[in-house]
Amino acid sequence: QNISGNYTLAIGDAGNQININASNAVVTVPAGVFGVGDIVSVISVNGCTATLACTAVNAIKAGDLAATASHTLEANGVASIMFSYSANLAVLTGNVSGVA
Repeated sequence: QNISGNYTLAIGDAGNQININASNAVVTVPAGVFGVGDIVSVISVNGCTATLACTAVNAIKAGDLAATASHTLEANGVASIMFSYSANLAVLTGNVSGVA
């Protein structure tokens, strides 16, 4: 699915990829939608960056100790959002950095 603006992830996105082709797009990760084992891949294209807004769920970049509400997906980056422990905890991998 190609996104050219802000977007809120939906259950139909589980197991799929979202292509972001708009600079500074915000992808919201909602609470109460995904279950343990769900994965969504987000890919920035054309040099765009995006914000992964995880205010409704706890999100931790793989390897970090603390959750942050906002993560930046780097230009031409790839991130996977994995609900591996609970529906309220997402682990992010890939080209993302946490923002306090």
